[in-house]
Amino acid sequence: MHLRLPLPRGRRGARSRAEGDLWRTGGFDVDEAANDQTVNMGRLRWHCRRGLLELDLVLQRVIDRGLLEELSEQQRAELFELLHYDDITLLAIVSGRAECEEPRLKGMVDLLRSV
Repeated sequence: MHLRLPLPRGRRGARSRAEGDLWRTGGFDVDEAANDQTVNMGRLRWHCRRGLLELDLVLQRVIDRGLLEELSEQQRAELFELLHYDDITLLAIVSGRAECEEPRLKGMVDLLRSV
């Protein structure tokens, strides 16, 4: 179960059309995005912003090194799915203290561990 928080408002309190659509629908379905194989880069960057500094640092390195742009659509979908884990669980997976429940995400976990 994922907690759905309201999206941050942009300047002057207006939301972009995409944000408005997400706001009205109450979020989006992770499985739908993963199966669709088309993950919006802006949405992916937004989900890389986390509450834990350690996790933020790892994900920011992925962005700073341009790895996000080099990922295939399949890899982006895998990263998007990983980013829906809660922060504590994701940090444990990335740091190697826990294993990911999904074996198909192992390649993305290995990439995050190597950054």
